[in-house]
Amino acid sequence: MYRLATCQIEKNMATIRDATFCFLTNHTEFIARKRTISTTFWSNKFCTDIFERRTFASAMELVGENPTLFAVVRHPIDRFLSGYVDKCHKTVFYYSAEERCFGCKYDMRCFVEKMYKTLLGYYDGSIKKSRMVKYYVRHFAPQTWYCEFDKHKNDYILINYHTGINGTRKIADDFEKVYEQAQDPFRKVAEKRVLSDDYVMGLLMRMYFYDFIEFGFK
Repeated sequence: MYRLATCQIEKNMATIRDATFCFLTNHTEFIARKRTISTTFWSNKFCTDIFERRTFASAMELVGENPTLFAVVRHPIDRFLSGYVDKCHKTVFYYSAEERCFGCKYDMRCFVEKMYKTLLGYYDGSIKKSRMVKYYVRHFAPQTWYCEFDKHKNDYILINYHTGINGTRKIADDFEKVYEQAQDPFRKVAEKRVLSDDYVMGLLMRMYFYDFIEFGFK
């Protein structure tokens, strides 16, 4: 069992991480249904919300002792632009073109002004927390509002969302480090055995010799 938990922040690879955790916790059926992580969206997600928790304490109770916690953080302007393009220009799944983004359509200034006032009102409790308000706050709130960072920021491994050339590779490398830290304890035992047994290691090197050559592994 992976003692692994992540805090979901919208527009920071949340959909991919949801699909990844679905695969980790239900991989046999996930594969049997021919599902893939890269083609999973919120509208067609395979797993239920059974493993999701709304508070840090309840998540820790589920994961158990000595967990590995991580969150993906993103440059605020980059995150906003991603959300704005997605929610105000593309998505018509939740709201019509007339309703979405508080009726501002393609007027960015209108939307930013209304979003700013909405965040202030949401924070001080002066506005009604309607379905639409909650939807846009969830996607555009400051990242510091998430994950109970005010109390537990130092408990997380923070992974930067990379963009541009080699961005995907950098993110993949960061995730690999997290998963290595949180790997199944039985895998750790097996790895120790392989590294301490020259005969087994020799056979594996023979089996995967051309993998090392063709793909440049060291």
